[in-house]
Amino acid sequence: MMRKLLFVCVLGTLATACSSDKEFQEKYDFEDQTWPVDELPEFTIEVAETNLEYDVYYSIRHTQDYPFQNMYVQVRITGTEGEVLKSELQNVVLFDPKSGEPKGSGLGSLITRNVRGLRNFQFPEAGVYTFQFEQRNRAEVTTGIDSFGIWLEASK
Repeated sequence: MMRKLLFVCVLGTLATACSSDKEFQEKYDFEDQTWPVDELPEFTIEVAETNLEYDVYYSIRHTQDYPFQNMYVQVRITGTEGEVLKSELQNVVLFDPKSGEPKGSGLGSLITRNVRGLRNFQFPEAGVYTFQFEQRNRAEVTTGIDSFGIWLEASK
């Protein structure tokens, strides 16, 4: 048990050390590993640099018991005056459709799936922007979701 804990600590330290390209990173934890359709995680970011393009990544942490192969996520980005800059329904595959194996990685029963949700997104002006996410599965409450996070990196 102590070896596992040490391994997790070392792995966490390495992951943090390798994340220097991240401009913004935050996550939202769901109570009881459920994501009701009316619970909308929001992330607010202040942008000063408008001449850069960003890739926006999602990190979905789920259980092995997540009942679907994929997850539909509606992303909305609102600007400094509350105007919607982007609204898009995205399909995130969590399990391989043929083998049923999880597409992410993890320890124990939790799996983390990291995907690039948006590529080369550019903020029109300096200011505060909000990213809001809605689960759009066919269920009112999606079970097996532990957390949803985002991070931004300058596009390469």
